[in-house]
Amino acid sequence: MRDSFSLLDELERDLGSLSAEALDGKYRRFAVDTVGSEIATAIALLPGPDDARALERGLHDALDRCARVGAVVVNVEYDLRREWAVWFFVCHEYSSPEEGDDSWAAEYAEELRGPTLDDFAGLYQTHGAFDDSSRFGATLYLIARFCLTLRELVQVAPHPHIGVSLGYHKQDPIWRLREPDLR
Repeated sequence: MRDSFSLLDELERDLGSLSAEALDGKYRRFAVDTVGSEIATAIALLPGPDDARALERGLHDALDRCARVGAVVVNVEYDLRREWAVWFFVCHEYSSPEEGDDSWAAEYAEELRGPTLDDFAGLYQTHGAFDDSSRFGATLYLIARFCLTLRELVQVAPHPHIGVSLGYHKQDPIWRLREPDLR
């Protein structure tokens, strides 16, 4: 199996290029191959309705806050090792991926605590791991489902001129889900 970091890099590329069905299918197959169909099926059902509502509410609150203060990007961070906690960072600065500088995400104006996603956290605690190749398939599919959920929410979210990015808590790289309109 390839190392976890190269698989995460591939997921980042796929997030920007594959349809929801193609991305889900690819990472579900990987999970089936590494952790089995029962666990992959449980992950495919995520997010549950409570997690989905909480994430949508947090995203909308963060975008509304950005609009009120004139910020250009919401950077969403998640920490799968801390109950799949989510934070929303309101950022006034932004650099495109081509510029290769993600330091803008650490220079946020405001931090909004988001939800903890219990359904994701439960499956990660039971079946996921970064340091066990036989369990990494569950972790990668959980991350893919989270990214897909957020990407779908962003597509219909208010304030389309405000960018939305995503990253693992206090880590690079930052994955862009929606570019800001900086005109």
